[in-house]
Amino acid sequence: RHFATINASDAREGTIIKHGGRYLEVTEFKTVKQARSASSTSLKFIDIAARKTGTLKFPASGKVDKVEAEKIGVTFLYIDKERNVGVVADEHFDQIEFDLALVGDAADLLEPDQQMQVFLHNDEVIKITLPHPVLMKLRKGK
Repeated sequence: RHFATINASDAREGTIIKHGGRYLEVTEFKTVKQARSASSTSLKFIDIAARKTGTLKFPASGKVDKVEAEKIGVTFLYIDKERNVGVVADEHFDQIEFDLALVGDAADLLEPDQQMQVFLHNDEVIKITLPHPVLMKLRKGK
């Protein structure tokens, strides 16, 4: 399972949570207290797979499942367009597949032997840190 149930108020920027079956990365958190009402926590997030932003609100005692993801360095190998997956290898040369939706348009910029990082949860890639040259090309507009 590799979850830790925490108070929503304990989630911080960069925390990955699983909510409604989706992996969300917290980008901003705020605790709100209005007059005599109970406090609440607002979490802004990025849906990692859909690459969309959103906001969740929780009561003061609201709980979330914090994902304990394993971060590993990998080498990009190739893209299998028929199956819509990318393939990377870890330090033991074990191949790991990931859904191309995790990298979006950056898939066209990936080249063999580039170093990157993947975040695994229950043996599934849930997040990818792209190689620096790819990030620079994306910032410059390809």
